[in-house]
Order: sequence, then C-alpha cells, then structure tokens
Amino acid sequence: MHWRERNKMRILRLHIENFGTLHDYDLELQDGLHVIHEENGWGKSTLAAFIKAMFYGLPRTAKRSLAENDRKHYLPWQGGAFGGSLEFQTEDRTYRAERFFGAKEREDTFELYDLETGLVSLDYSEHLGEELFLVDRAAFERSCFFRQQDYAVIMNDSLNAGLTHAEQEIGDAGNYEQAVASLENRMKYYRKIGNRGQIAKLEEERRQVREELSACRSQENAMEEENGRLLLLRQSTEKAASTAEETEKALRTAQEHAQTRAKKAQYDLLKNQVKEQQAELRQMAALLEEGGNSARGEEELDRCRERIYQLDALKQKEEEAKKQAAEAVSRLGDAEDEKNDRSFPGMFFGIAAVLLPVMGVFCLFRKAAAAGIVFWAAGAMIAFLGFWTMRRYRRQGEQLDLQIEESSQEVRRTDRALREIQKKQETLEKKICEFLALSHPVKTAEMEVRWKQERKKSREQRELKQKYESRKTEVSRSIELLRRYEEGFSQEERRRLSDPGEGVPDVQVWKRKLEEQRKRLDELKKEERELAYRITGFQEEAERIPELQERETELSEKLSDAVREHALLEQTVRYLKMAREQLSSRYLYELQNRMEEYLSKLESGETLPVLVDVSLQLKVQEAGAYRSLDYQSAGRQDLLRFAERLAVLDVLYKEEQPVLILDDPFVNLDTARRRRALELLKEHAGRRQMIYFTCQDG
Repeated sequence: MHWRERNKMRILRLHIENFGTLHDYDLELQDGLHVIHEENGWGKSTLAAFIKAMFYGLPRTAKRSLAENDRKHYLPWQGGAFGGSLEFQTEDRTYRAERFFGAKEREDTFELYDLETGLVSLDYSEHLGEELFLVDRAAFERSCFFRQQDYAVIMNDSLNAGLTHAEQEIGDAGNYEQAVASLENRMKYYRKIGNRGQIAKLEEERRQVREELSACRSQENAMEEENGRLLLLRQSTEKAASTAEETEKALRTAQEHAQTRAKKAQYDLLKNQVKEQQAELRQMAALLEEGGNSARGEEELDRCRERIYQLDALKQKEEEAKKQAAEAVSRLGDAEDEKNDRSFPGMFFGIAAVLLPVMGVFCLFRKAAAAGIVFWAAGAMIAFLGFWTMRRYRRQGEQLDLQIEESSQEVRRTDRALREIQKKQETLEKKICEFLALSHPVKTAEMEVRWKQERKKSREQRELKQKYESRKTEVSRSIELLRRYEEGFSQEERRRLSDPGEGVPDVQVWKRKLEEQRKRLDELKKEERELAYRITGFQEEAERIPELQERETELSEKLSDAVREHALLEQTVRYLKMAREQLSSRYLYELQNRMEEYLSKLESGETLPVLVDVSLQLKVQEAGAYRSLDYQSAGRQDLLRFAERLAVLDVLYKEEQPVLILDDPFVNLDTARRRRALELLKEHAGRRQMIYFTCQDG
C-alpha cells in the first residue's frame, strides 16, 4: 500500500448517531489535553472505541463472543443507523469522515468530505487510520490508544517499520514478520517436530518403495522357481489324464456287459412273472368255477336281512298276542267265576218285610200302638231296601253278562290275530330257509349269523371275480411288455444275451479305479491352478519393478531437492533475522534513553534499570539479573509500560504528533504516581492532542 507523507492532525468534533449505548451524541474537542470525566457505565470505553472505529473501521472476525467481536458488541440496541462522523484537521486542510456499519463488513459505508470545498474528497480512502498514522490497527492500539490496564507494546511489521523509519529505505521491511512467518511455515512444511513434514514423508515413502522393490525382486525369483515346478506338474497332469481316459474306456466296456447282464436278468424276471401270473389266473378261474353261481346279489341279501328283521318283529308280536290272549281268557274266567259265586239277597228282605208288619199287627192287637207303628215303619223300610237291593242285583248281573260277552269276543279276536301272525311267520321262515339253505327253521339270531356268512361268501366271490378280471388284464399287459422287450433287443444285445461276457472285470472295480485316478487328476489340476495363480501374483509384483525403480529415483530427487530447499530457507530466515536485528538496533538506543528519562520523572528522579529488546519486551534488573515484568506489581507494570508507550511515540513520530486516546490508564497507580503521570501528560499536551477518559476525581 502506498501511504501519503506523514501529517500533523487533530480531531475537531465528532457526532455519534448510534454506537453501543451512545445515541445522538455530539462532542467538540479542544487542542491539547481534553478530559472527559464521566461515571462508570456512561460509555467512555464505547466513545474511545468509536474514535478508533472512525479511523480503522470495525475488524473482521468470525468469533461470536461479544468481548472479541466489536461489530456485535457495539451494535445499537435501539436500532437505527450504526455509526457517525468525525471532523479532523491535518496541516492546512479540514475533513469530515462519515462511516456507518452494517451487520456484515460488506454493508459498511465510508465517505470523506473536504470542508473547505464541501465536495467528496479522494485524499484518503476507507483505510484512513493507516494513511494518517502510517501504522495498521494493531500498531495504533499499541502506540496511540491507551486501553485501561493494557499498555503492553507488541511488535509487528507495521510498528517495526515505523520505528526504524525504513518504509521508504527498504520498501518491504514492513512485511518482515509476514515474510519470516511464511518462510518458517515453508520450513515446517519440510520439517516438523516429531520427525514429521515433507522431508520425513519423502524419506518414509522412499523407504516403503525400497521395501516394496526388494519384495518384488524376491517375488520375481520365486516366480522363476514356480515356473519350473509348473512345467513338471503339467507333465504329471497330462500323464494322469491319459491314464484316466484309458480306465474310462475300460469302464464303459464293463458297463456295457453289465447292462447286458442286467437286461437279461430283467427279461428272465419278466418271463417268470408272466408264468406266475398265468398260474395264479388259472387258480382263480378254478375257484370261480367251483363257486359257480352261488354269489348272491346285494339286493337279495338286503331283502333276506329285511325278512329276518320282519320275522324277529313277528315273533315279538306273537309273544304280545299270546300274552293278550292269556289276559283275555283270564278276564273271561274271572267274570264267569264272579257270576257263579253270587248269592240272592232278596229272601232276607222278603221275610223281614212280612214278619215286621205281622209283629206290628200283633202289637196293635195287644194295644201297643207305638211298637206296632215302629214295626210297620221298619217293615216298610226293609221292603224299600229289599226293592233297591234287588234292582242293584239285577244290574250287576247284566254287567257281568256284558263283561263275559266282551271277554269272549276279545279271546276270539286275539286268537284270530295270533293265528295270522303265526301264518305270516311260517311264510317268512320258509323263504328265509330257502334263501339260506336251512333244513328247518331256527332262531333269528342264528339266521343273522348265517346271513352274515352268506354275505361274506358272496363278497369274497365277487372280489375274486374282480381280482380275476384285473389279473387277467395284468397278464395281458405283461405278455405285451415281454413281447416288446424281445422286439427291442438289437443284434449286438441278442449276441450278448447268448454270451454275456463272464470274464469281464466288475464295474465297481473300474469305478473305484477311475474315481481314484480322477481324484488324483483333480488334485494335480488344483495344484496347477494354485501354482499358476501364485505365479500370476508373482508376475504382477515383478512387473512393478520398473515402476518402483522409477519411483525410487523420483523420490530420491525430490528428497534431495527438499533437503536443499529446507537448508536454503533456514539460511534465509537466519539472514533475515540478522538483518532485522541490525535494523532494529537503530531505535533501541534512543528508545532506551527516552524511557529512562520518563521513568525518572515518574519515579521522582529514581533510576530504574530497564532493558528493552527489539521485540519491545521489558525486563527489570533486580538482584543482579534482569527479570520479567511478571515479577513486578500491577502498578509498577503499568508505570513501566506507560513510559514505554511515551518513548515509542517519541521514536515513532519525530515531527508530527498524532492524537492520543487514553481510556482511564492510571487505575492501578497510587496517588503520587498518578499525579506525576498526569503532570507528564500535561507536558505532552503542548505537543499533541490528547483525549483523556476517566471516572476519577482530581
């Protein structure tokens, strides 16, 4: 980047539209020391950050923490435009810089106006801070921007170039750190801690290639040995295949003779089978002829059985009819006996009816009227009872006569029914005996047994007949099969039937022999395939030898180049560091003197031995040795770094005096030291503009 000549400048006024907690805020700044005294939480650090952002913008970062991301930290809560304006004067011209920020860096805007003409100025770009102060953001924060409790000065390319005033003398001196870092990164590419890096990688790769090359050469030697074995194995395989082929021919001959013998045995079996079937058929025909027409049909058997059931039912009816007849005869006898045993009751009543009135008359003659009346009354009553009894006697006689008549009729009816049943029974017995060939009637249970025997015999006869017909068909088929079998014989088979070759070895012997030979042949072929497969693998590895040799040569050349380049980089870094140390030594003497001068004022004339190195790191001499600032108190550290900051500003800016921004820098100092530090600031206020933020009184 081409920077303009250095200029004196001061800030005139600023306006904050929205930035953090500040909103619509205007500030006029005076020359020299300008103190902003506000309480904690007012926004002093926010205002300081705004001034820095107007010169350098907001840094680009992907961090999410508010403490490390200024864009998120100062984004206004209330919304609205994010940014503001700042008017400044440099030498004889006055400018107004307007800068507004968006949620992302690409949304940021910057405009610069020349206040004398009111037109947009191109004297400075959005890199306003770098062009005005000739240092980048990091160098500005470590020189002109005094942040609370953070005064340490960290060297970088920009600050180093400014301190040495070498940006015009040696051009790229400001890129020292970047150059050294790039060279060291390149060196780390070649060599890293723990035997890592490109050189180690190339060495390891070359070692692996050499191991592969050695292995491939071993495979090549093994391939030559295996090729010799393969040749011998193929000869053995061919010999075994020829032997197996001869054995297979002999097996086929033996199988042909065995087939001929089997065919003859099958022919003899068929022939004997036909003879046996014909003999069995003749036996069955004899049995059928012996049985004649005795086989009864199922319908006849069913009718016979139905007659047996009817006969059994008639016998039961006969028993019932006999029982009813006996009962009727018994009732008839009982009625006749009852009629014969009756006595005539009228004589008693007749005598009493005559005698009692006579006695009554006698009593009347005897002048016993009452007794006579009683006798007359008793006689009348007896006469009435006798009349009634006679009438009842005649009625009972009539009923007995009727009962005797009915019983006689029932006896005749039951006798007639019994004779009808017996007649039907005789007819059924005759038919059943004729069907079952019985000489005389038997009990129905015996008839049932005889019927079952007849049915069994009939069924056996029918089954025999069916079996005869079926076997007759089988015999016909067997005869036809035997005829076709005979017609199917070839001339050669007919010759073998007459001479089946009894001297031919057994087929199983040839099969076992052929199986052993084929097994041996398969083993040889398998061994041959495995050997050929191994040879193929050896060949593939052997074919890699030229490629690996070429790769080894290539890696050796790359390794040599890498070692040579690493050595060259190492030497270049060493020379750069030597050159920087020589260049940096220009300002160390002046920086050391200025710092001791400021320390003497801050410590009331007390001399404090301090050592500053080219990296602007401080060490304090105590007990005969230089020690790090970490051994000092917080107040002493702030004092030393404040003096270092002032010395750096004196060396960095010879003629121009930039604006200094101090954000309550003396919080760790005691009262005396803070007073002396403020007096030192007042001395500097005559040479440069200072904006001092504080919340402390006095």
